[in-house]
Amino acid sequence: MFKIAEYLFIKRKHLDINDYNTKTKYGIISSIFGLICNILLCVFKVIVGLIFQSIAIITDGVNNITDSFASIISLIGFKISKKEADEHHPYGHERIEYISALMVAVLIISLAIILGKNSLLKIINKETMDLSKFYLILILLISSILIKTWMALIYSYSFKKTKFMTLKADISDSINDIIATSFILISLIAAKIFDLNLDGYLGLALALYMLFSGIKLMIETISPLIGEAPDKKEVDKYLNNILAYDKILGAHDLILHHYGANKIYATVDVEMNRCLDIMDCHNIIDKIERDFKNNYNILLKIHLDPIDLDDEDIIKYRSVLENILKNSNHSFHDFRLIKSDDNIKILFDLIIHFQENKDKNKIVDEIKEKLLEKYKEIKDINYEFIIDVDNI
Repeated sequence: MFKIAEYLFIKRKHLDINDYNTKTKYGIISSIFGLICNILLCVFKVIVGLIFQSIAIITDGVNNITDSFASIISLIGFKISKKEADEHHPYGHERIEYISALMVAVLIISLAIILGKNSLLKIINKETMDLSKFYLILILLISSILIKTWMALIYSYSFKKTKFMTLKADISDSINDIIATSFILISLIAAKIFDLNLDGYLGLALALYMLFSGIKLMIETISPLIGEAPDKKEVDKYLNNILAYDKILGAHDLILHHYGANKIYATVDVEMNRCLDIMDCHNIIDKIERDFKNNYNILLKIHLDPIDLDDEDIIKYRSVLENILKNSNHSFHDFRLIKSDDNIKILFDLIIHFQENKDKNKIVDEIKEKLLEKYKEIKDINYEFIIDVDNI
């Protein structure tokens, strides 16, 4: 059925999967399927749970209505995220997708708390299940597991095409439902065959699992909202791509800003020979920015750092710094000299790891001392250091 919807609304129209509007169609279709399935499951489970006095089945049914709210949240989120940029939101509305996923995570945690409370009450009151319609309940639970498995596969299929966090939250929610219903199935079989009342205990175990997965999903969702570090392999790939262009001598300080799963803004510094014609430099930079837009859908802005390759003093003083840092975890860029008759000003950016940031002043002072000692051997005049610290 999902394949039919995919064909009618996406593939028949030959829509580009890399286009954000196409990706949101996958999200919308998945959310509609999830909404319909969850409403049907909720009605059946609540009715059966009330008839046979099973707190686990009733709670599982309530879980499905919570899932319906999650599907509605996802649906609204995908609709809003499609809105174009406006004067109040110049980077678009795609980050609403993170908010939607966060709301789903809150629903999972809330349900886990309710389920845990009800399960504890059932354990304390020693309530038992009515097994007079054992096979009817068995068929219902197995059908529910199969439907939820189908839903999880639909969400996974759409997530692979879109990388939307909301769909990842829906996958997590569906897996929780599969485990929940499986626990109920185990308690039902145990009660029938071994006369063991596990309904409350399995419900409590499920509540703890759901609480853990909800908190984990919340952390995963909040992290990109705060602004997380990009994957090192991703950064290296982009930097190597930039370095492959003619006349680019170096690239550093690549910063990626994610405004949703598919909208990325980036800034980077590139080093080029200061003797090059300014228009040549502009044309090269313009081509890199255009290629990044076409190849990676990244809006890249490049800052040019001119490098003097012919100044013997720069080469000499730079090599001293390279030797001092070669056996350390630190590196540098943007090395410059400002010279006068009785003074040399040394300017560069020092790169240190975040773990060492608390000791950055000590690190900078030690490097200054070593540089001053070596530079005095080259020329015994006054030296001034301006060192900016960058973190990696």
